[in-house]
Amino acid sequence: MPNQVTIENSDSYFNVEEDERILDAALRQGIDLPFSCQAGVCGACRGQVSAGEIDYGAIEIFGLLPEEESAGFVLTCSAKITTDIILKMDGNSLYTPPQSYNGQFDTQEVIMTVLSQDSVGDEIYRLTLQNEASFLYQAGQYIDVIVNEEICCPLSIANAPHVHSGVIELHIRKTHTIPSWGNWVLEQAAKKKQLRIRGPKGQVVAKNVNVRPQLLIAGGTGFSQCKALLEQIFLHKAKDSEAAVYLYWGGRHREGLYLHQQVKDWLAEYQYFRYVPVLSQAVGHDRWGGRRGLIHQAVLDDFEVLHGFDVYAVGPMEMVKCAFWGCVAKGLPKAQFYSDFLEFMDFNEK
Repeated sequence: MPNQVTIENSDSYFNVEEDERILDAALRQGIDLPFSCQAGVCGACRGQVSAGEIDYGAIEIFGLLPEEESAGFVLTCSAKITTDIILKMDGNSLYTPPQSYNGQFDTQEVIMTVLSQDSVGDEIYRLTLQNEASFLYQAGQYIDVIVNEEICCPLSIANAPHVHSGVIELHIRKTHTIPSWGNWVLEQAAKKKQLRIRGPKGQVVAKNVNVRPQLLIAGGTGFSQCKALLEQIFLHKAKDSEAAVYLYWGGRHREGLYLHQQVKDWLAEYQYFRYVPVLSQAVGHDRWGGRRGLIHQAVLDDFEVLHGFDVYAVGPMEMVKCAFWGCVAKGLPKAQFYSDFLEFMDFNEK
């Protein structure tokens, strides 16, 4: 049986299913509660419980001080309820972000310690960094690893903030035929055990997870950003949601799908999740019986209409551009296509 949340000093109330978070339940039922990061860190969703019990489970909360928790304050994006509750969402219970916030965390320049560097296949390495508590970000954002005063290497953060708390995960492809700043990052990480980074950056974050179907298109190590987005979606999406989540992941060869088994494990865990891997240059030793071709074309072949979707595309610039125009041709509003390339590319011209 669901429990009920009553908003104090209003006529609003809504039901919360077992294992559903307060904010997700409210948005699902058309109750407009404030929120931003949806990761338990920014405090924008803060309310105060005057009656009833809540539970965070294993989620680590950064957006409340211990004395605030003792006074009944709660982060609705992360809390579940174990009884009916009365929730205050007005006056002093609301978080007022600083003017510089604008829905994003302030950009910082910090030195992070390298924790590990391991190969995950096809010359792709997973690098983990010790994240200081003061460095806050949203799933889908990226950092710049600083090479010198003029050059930075942008890398997507590959884990949502609640996954491996205190750690930032990066996926980097090592190249042999041409020099790359990714190679430089791997060499510096192995040699100095520290990296100077600037961030977070980027506007691509998970939106409308219980309202619209989500379509994520990843080319190669573009999967890293999609991985963080998916982890955030899995955290907040209602388990019985009818809005499906699709991941199309493209690689040249089988080893390019370097976390293929992890994605397959998600298939077994989340009934609304769909996964379509595609190889563009499969050869005999790949033993590949799945889809072949270009990843964006596989998406366009599978969907007649995309009007009601949110689409995220990460990978080589040309792939993202082809995906953008292909999805728009299938009815997707331009405002519902999300990519970091949109920040500096003119997508008004093909």
